[in-house]
Amino acid sequence: MLRLFAKRVHLAPLPVARQLPCGQFLMRTGHVHRSFHADQNQDTVVSMETDQHPEQGTHIESLHDCATMLQEGITEFGNGVDKAIGGLSSRIDANAAETQRQIKLCIRDDKRDTAQIYSEPGSDMAKMIRELRSDISALRLTVEKNHRKNRVDIIGLRDEMWGKYGEVKGNISDKYWELSNDVYKRYWELSNDVHKKYWETRAEVKSNLLSFAYWFPPWHIIAACFVKTPLDERKVFTKKQVDGMPRTTPSCF
Repeated sequence: MLRLFAKRVHLAPLPVARQLPCGQFLMRTGHVHRSFHADQNQDTVVSMETDQHPEQGTHIESLHDCATMLQEGITEFGNGVDKAIGGLSSRIDANAAETQRQIKLCIRDDKRDTAQIYSEPGSDMAKMIRELRSDISALRLTVEKNHRKNRVDIIGLRDEMWGKYGEVKGNISDKYWELSNDVYKRYWELSNDVHKKYWETRAEVKSNLLSFAYWFPPWHIIAACFVKTPLDERKVFTKKQVDGMPRTTPSCF
């Protein structure tokens, strides 16, 4: 991992790595040799003996410097990775935008070429397109003209139909009122004739009955007033028999 952010990536000779302290070795070489782990273990053992030998405190300081440099190197490595990822993302976005722009340019060029091919005056495709457009325009004008004509005809037929309908309705109404007046007039005439005939017939019948009663008195009615018939001997007729009897008695009685 240290090789990625080291300024000089090369292996230092083993005697030099053993002679230099940890911090100076990293600063001079920029690389950690395999013997650094053995030196670190040896420095750890020495650090445990510093309480008994204070003169060996310089080894502990060198270990702290080494740890600090490792932490700084890791931080720098992380920053470098972030920068690399950001640069890669920006390059990807730029490439995508450029690709999209190229695609749009290609599509525009293709459309332009196609339009140019179709718009060439001598090409068969342009002639066919012009003829087809002219035919479509003529057909559209014909359809619009026929539509207007049919609409005018329909409006005329509708007005004529409504005129005929109003005329027929007026004739029917006039004929209805004429017939109604004739019917009522005939009804009143017949009613007056019937009433007149009724009163004439009644007066004639009354005069005839008076003359008949003067010469032939109703002896059967007078006799019925003096003769009493028992109730059990009276004949009782049913409604059906009564309805079937002939109506010989005058209605005036």
